[in-house]
Amino acid sequence: MEERAKQIREVCVKNNITYIHCEPKKIPHGFADSHGIALNWIYYSVVQKRKNNFAFLDHDIFPIKPLNIESYLEKTELAGRVYEQSGIWYLWPGFSFFRYSVLKNIRVNFRRHRKWYIFKVPIVDTGSGNWYSLYSKYNKELVNNIYFNGWNVADNKPLEANEAQGKFIQEKMVEYSMDNKWFHSICGAEWRDVKGKNKIVYKMLDDFLNNN
Repeated sequence: MEERAKQIREVCVKNNITYIHCEPKKIPHGFADSHGIALNWIYYSVVQKRKNNFAFLDHDIFPIKPLNIESYLEKTELAGRVYEQSGIWYLWPGFSFFRYSVLKNIRVNFRRHRKWYIFKVPIVDTGSGNWYSLYSKYNKELVNNIYFNGWNVADNKPLEANEAQGKFIQEKMVEYSMDNKWFHSICGAEWRDVKGKNKIVYKMLDDFLNNN
């Protein structure tokens, strides 16, 4: 991990991009919790000090056309990919844009929201911990909701309705944003066996870079 962090830092330095190594102290509990802990660390250690608008992007989401990130917040305070699960909605922080003004006076928590029942515990994804403090009080219709379309990259064909589930998503699927400016390779960390898929993804990314 340290070697990979060093490589990322070198790329940032070469391209005059600020690099900050994330160093959260809390111990994660359950799936995706390390992601939420890292996002909280970034918000309270960096964003809150700078007080600027910001975006969170997952490690395997790539811009594939020229774009202006600030344009996503021109007419709204929140933008990105809206998830609706277990009776709540929230922005998935892997693709989310925030005006600092909408967060500065609330308790911000990008970890998972948990609603306890007697017999079951519905679990949602990273970022849902802001449900009570932000999303439950916010009009969802005012969010710039950016949709993504899936593509079966392994078989090079449109995604069929019954395929967007289970391990198929990680092993064969990629996504494009509706404005065709973002590409989500999915499972970039290769926690499933996607080496074959990622060879295709690397070729696609090379083509995007060379043609734009």
